[in-house]
Parts: sequence; structure tokens; C-alpha cells
Amino acid sequence: MSAWVKLSITALFWAGAFFTAKWAVDIAPPVTTAFLRFSLAGFLLLCLAAARKQLTLPLSTLAGAAGMAVVGIFIYNMFFFEGLSRTSALNGSLIASANPAITALLARIWRKERTSLRQWLGILVSFLGVVLVISGGSLRALFHLEVNPGDLFIVGSATCWAVYSILARGVLARAGSVVTVTFTCIAGAILLSPFAFRETSSAW
Repeated sequence: MSAWVKLSITALFWAGAFFTAKWAVDIAPPVTTAFLRFSLAGFLLLCLAAARKQLTLPLSTLAGAAGMAVVGIFIYNMFFFEGLSRTSALNGSLIASANPAITALLARIWRKERTSLRQWLGILVSFLGVVLVISGGSLRALFHLEVNPGDLFIVGSATCWAVYSILARGVLARAGSVVTVTFTCIAGAILLSPFAFRETSSAW
């Protein structure tokens, strides 16, 4: 299977995540939903990593992988599920589509990666699209900051995912995808657990 086909399938799953996550937060509190999501994912990935005998994370990648867990799993999901509990799945998916532009911008600032004129134009159009979505097309809403807080949470989650993606480049090259994702999911679930427990306890 070619890389383009795999990426296309990933995009389909990613699009479906917004609608299933919106359905999930209508049933369970947002942080609890995030904790259950990555607890299950971590368990399944651990089984896969064990089957492939890929359970060792190089010490040189530990700091980067820990950063991925904190930013890309813990903080990202706090923003993502809180955002979807306050806005629509459609708004969430439209705003998150700016993620490649945010990643390119951060890579330019952080990693000093070269950005072409075409990429700068794409970043500009992408951010204009985000502004259009969160303002509802209303200049009054934009200038008077009458925006849905859920949309701002989704912007935060997209930014976290951009940081996660940049961190992942170096870690994946040295550790491999299976053990890296397994580690980040399990570590992220552990970080989410006390907040999920408190959220569930207060709900009862």
C-alpha cells in the first residue's frame, strides 16, 4: 500500500474523529472521554508493540517522547474534547484543517525550516478561514470578541498537534512509530487520569 493511500485513509479516520468525539462528549464528560480514548488506544498499541517485540524506547528519545505525550495527548485532548463539548463537529473539523498551516508556521519559527511564497499564501488563506469560522462571518463578532469559546479551544488543540508533529519528526526517526505512539498514548492517559477521576467524581 502506497504512502499516499495510507495518508488518504488517515484523513478519513481523522475526519470521522470529530463526529464520533462530538457524540462521545454528549454522553460522557470531556476529560473522561479523552482518558477512556487513550487508555483503550494505549492498551491496543501495547499489544501490537509486544507482538512485534518493539517495546524499547531509546533513552535519547525519552525527553522528546515525553514532550509529545504532554503536548500532543494530554493538553491537546483537554482542548479538543472541551472544545467539542462547546462547539459543533463541523466547526471543529473546519478549524482543525488549519493544522498544516500552523505546523508550517511553527516549523519556520522553531526549526528555521524554509517556507516558500506558495506556502506563505497557503498559511494566510488557512488562517483567514479559521477567522471566518470562529467569527461566523461577522466583523462585529470578531472586533467585539463575540466568539464561541469552543472554537478557541479547537484552535488551541490544533496548535498542540502542530507542536506534537514537529517533536515527532526526530523521535520517530530514532525510535520507530509503534513504540513511540504506544508510549505517548499510555503516558498521556496516565496524565489525564487524575483529571478524569475528579471530573467523574464531581459529576456523581
